[in-house]
Amino acid sequence: MPIVAHDRLLDIGQKLLEAIGTPEDIARSVAESLIDSNLKGVDSHGILRLPHYLKHIRGGEIQAAARPEVRADRGHTLTISGNGGFGIFAMEKAARILTDRAKESGLAAVSLIECGHTGRVGQFAEQLASENLFALILGGGAHHKWNLVAPHGGAKPALSTNPYAMALPGGEEGDTVVVDFATSAVARGKLLDRAARGEQVPFGWVLDADGRPSDDPTVLQRGGMQLPMAGHKGFGMGLIAELISFAMLHPGADAPDDFNWLMLALNIEAFSDVNDYRDRAGRYLERVRAVPPAEGFDKVMVPGEPEREREQERRRSGLTIPDSVWNSLVSEAERYGIPLEI
Repeated sequence: MPIVAHDRLLDIGQKLLEAIGTPEDIARSVAESLIDSNLKGVDSHGILRLPHYLKHIRGGEIQAAARPEVRADRGHTLTISGNGGFGIFAMEKAARILTDRAKESGLAAVSLIECGHTGRVGQFAEQLASENLFALILGGGAHHKWNLVAPHGGAKPALSTNPYAMALPGGEEGDTVVVDFATSAVARGKLLDRAARGEQVPFGWVLDADGRPSDDPTVLQRGGMQLPMAGHKGFGMGLIAELISFAMLHPGADAPDDFNWLMLALNIEAFSDVNDYRDRAGRYLERVRAVPPAEGFDKVMVPGEPEREREQERRRSGLTIPDSVWNSLVSEAERYGIPLEI
C-alpha cells in the first residue's frame, strides 16, 4: 500500500475535483475535508470517497459547481439548500451562518437539505464548538435510497445509518470534546474501508441477506444489512433522526437523494461566562484523564483526543492508502491527464 504525504494527497484531490468542473474554492473545501478525515484516522470518510464523488458527478447525482443558498430565513431558524451540490461545502457554509445566529440570539437551528454526502460530520461540530458553542448535528431521511440498517429485532433493513455529532469546547483552545457516530453499529464507510483493505469485520456489525450474522464487509452488496448500535438504543436514536429528517425537514413528499440535516447551536455565554466554563470543563476533563487505565489500555482519553493524536502522527509519517483506493485514484487521474507520483 502506498504511503502519501497529506499535502500531496490534498493536491491530488483538488486537481481531480477541478478537472471535472468543480470551482476552485469548492474543490479545496471538499479535498481538505477528506484529507482531514484521513489525518484523524477516520479513513472511512477520507480520500476513498473521492472516486465515488467523481462517479456521482459524472452520473448527475452531484452538481459540481452548485452553491448552497438560504431558502427560508426565520431569524432563529433557517432552511439552507445545497442545490444538489457537495454536502461538505454546503455544511461548511451552514455552520458559518449558524455560528453568527447563535451568537446573536443564544440558540439557533439550521436545516440543510438537497445536498450530497457531507463527509465527517464531526468536523462541523468541531467548527461550531471552536466558537464557544454547543453543537448538535443529526441526519437521516434517505431510507428509500440508503435502506441499510435493520431495526432492532428485525431481519430486513428499514432505515439508514443516521449519524449524530455533538461537540463542546474543552478547557483550553483546541481541546474540543467531540462525539461523532452512526446509529448503526458502524458507519457504512468503515465497511468500505475494511473491504478495500481485504479485512473482515466483527460479528455484530452486519447480517447477510438471510438475516444471519456475518463477518464479511461486502454483504451489503448482496442484500445484506447493517445492525443498529447498542441494540434498541441505537435503533431508537436512528428512528428519531429519520422522523426529524424525513417527516419534518424534507420540503416535499419524495425522499431526499442523500441525508437531510438538522444543525443546532447553543451559545455557552447564554448560561455561563466562557472563562468560567473553560475552567470547570478543564478541571473535570483532567479528572477523567487521571482515571487509571483498565487492562489493555495505556491511558484514558476523552472523545476527540485520539483523533488529534493520530493527526500529529500522520502528518509526520504520511497516509497509508489501500491499493484498491490508490488504483482508483490513478485511473481517475489518467482519465483527466493528471500525473500521479507518490
